Amino acid sequence: MHRLFAAEGLAVRPSRQGQIIQTLARDTERLFAAAPDDTRRVLHRVARGDLGRLSGPEALGARLSRNVMHLTRAISFAALVIVGSMVMLTPSGDRHWARS
Repeated sequence: MHRLFAAEGLAVRPSRQGQIIQTLARDTERLFAAAPDDTRRVLHRVARGDLGRLSGPEALGARLSRNVMHLTRAISFAALVIVGSMVMLTPSGDRHWARS
């Protein structure tokens, strides 16, 4: 089992790991490809004043806070995955950071 998945407590077969990583990469690519169009659409709606149904300011603030928290967690998790991958790919040895 890959150490990254073992550290997270996930018991996943190596063949399934590849599928999971491919799906994640494909979904991430779609998200980044769609982001400019989605942003443009939202900004046009805001400019027209078409904000749809809005609940009270408290509910809107709570939803915004929750969405920001989810986004922060997702970015943090992605950073941990990237750093973990970099650590896994780094050869081990007796090398030090500074040269003598």
